[in-house]
Parts: sequence; structure tokens; C-alpha cells
Amino acid sequence: MFRILIISVFFLLSGCGGGDNITSDPELFDPPPDSYIEPSDLLLVEATQRGFTELISILDTSLSDFRLNPQPDYFEVRAYSPNSSESEDASDYEVYYEFDAAIKTKFAEPALLALQEVNSEYGYTVGCYPIICHVYIAALYDETATIVDNQLDLLNFLGEIDRPAELHFIINHLETAQYYRKVESGYEVLTSWFDCNGRNGVNLQYVDEFGNVTLLEELLNQSVNMVC
Repeated sequence: MFRILIISVFFLLSGCGGGDNITSDPELFDPPPDSYIEPSDLLLVEATQRGFTELISILDTSLSDFRLNPQPDYFEVRAYSPNSSESEDASDYEVYYEFDAAIKTKFAEPALLALQEVNSEYGYTVGCYPIICHVYIAALYDETATIVDNQLDLLNFLGEIDRPAELHFIINHLETAQYYRKVESGYEVLTSWFDCNGRNGVNLQYVDEFGNVTLLEELLNQSVNMVC
């Protein structure tokens, strides 16, 4: 069985980096110091100066925005929380994103059953802070379902990184892709991050066509009075 999780921000692929489950009660923390820089403000300035394009939110991304290896008929991003009191086994997962929900409604029962029967206790990244969950992909090809639950399988699933939407999956865990620029053999990506220990910042990353991520420049690394 599974539950569809309704969310309003992109955190799964970036954990706390997207803002989920961050304690932000103003009575619990001092206000930011005068020297504090809002990451979103810096991102906009850097993106404008460097000629970057804003990455479309994963919530507005569809299957046609990806060119995968091979292209599935449908795929969804799931999360399994082994430490949650509500999770009895790996079949008790939550669906974070669907590519696309409209496509899924057209599948015959055998295809839907095949998709429902596959699950995993592992993930290619983690999220859901502070309880921790394993994030993985379930993909459907005709009436055959497969799982992507580790970094190697993720890279094989994505194939050549040649679509901006794929940056949502390459940049994951506690970091979120925000802006990008296509360069030779890859992308330069402006990201925001949060480490759950009271720090956040902005990075300039390079993602090559094979999915390798290289830090080009640390643009911001600062203390912030929030924790997951």
C-alpha cells in the first residue's frame, strides 16, 4: 500500500535544502545577524550576472522533459522511512512525484499491479529530515516495473545528462539545483544547500554529460539559526 504525499516545495531530492521539516519558530531562534545573506537573493544576482536560466520546478516537470535510457512509459519518485512508526515494511511508501499522473490513469490493471508490487528499502539519496527516508524511483515499461535505488542505477536510468530537468536528480541530498547554463559537455548549475546543522549556502557546480558533479566555486557558506 502507499500514500500520496502532497507537498508544496521541492525537498525530497534535496532534503532540508528545499526547506522541508526545518524548525523555524521565531521564538526558538535569534533573528539572523545583519551580515546574513538570503541565498535566494544571491542566486538571482549570480544567475543574472552569469546569464543562467531558472530551472523549472520539479512540480511543473513532465515526462517529456526527460530523455532517459530507455524512456519509460511512466515513473514516480518514492520515499520509504524505515524509522517511522507508520512504516511496517518497504511496501508502505509514499509517492512524492509522478511523471506523469495523467499518464498513470490510462494504464491497464496489469501494468498498475506490476508497479504496485515493486518496492525497495534502499535509495539513491535520502530525504524527509529529520526522520530520514530512502528515496528511490519506480519506473514502468509496458507491463514491467523496475526500481532505481542506488547511484549507479540512477546514472544508468538517466543516461546522458542532456536535459535540464535531469539536474533535479543529479543534484540531490541536501542540495537543490536552481539555475543552469548549458556549456560544452554539460551544465553549470547554481545550487542552494542546507546542512541540517545550522549552515546554508550557494554553490556553482559543473555537471558533465556522464552525471559527474564538480564544485567550481563556493559562493556562500554561512551560519543560520535553523536546524532540521
